Amino acid sequence: MNYINKPRNEGGLGPINFPLMADVDRKIAGDYGVLVSGGNESGACLRSTFIIDNKSVVRHLAINDFAGHLKADEILRMVKGI
Repeated sequence: MNYINKPRNEGGLGPINFPLMADVDRKIAGDYGVLVSGGNESGACLRSTFIIDNKSVVRHLAINDFAGHLKADEILRMVKGI
């Protein structure tokens, strides 16, 4: 189940009115420095959240190891705060 189909009270996004994107070739992950380049996890992407404004300025970022992540409600709180 993807984040859009999962209800917010279960850690998903629920219905949203903005686009999401996937980085299947991992180019963006490499450009933003969250692509693991060594060890057992080489080629994997760290769990990360970037909030970028309409002027392409990164206003918030969070990078976590594979066990950590932000819940949708926390990300929404950050967007509202910015």
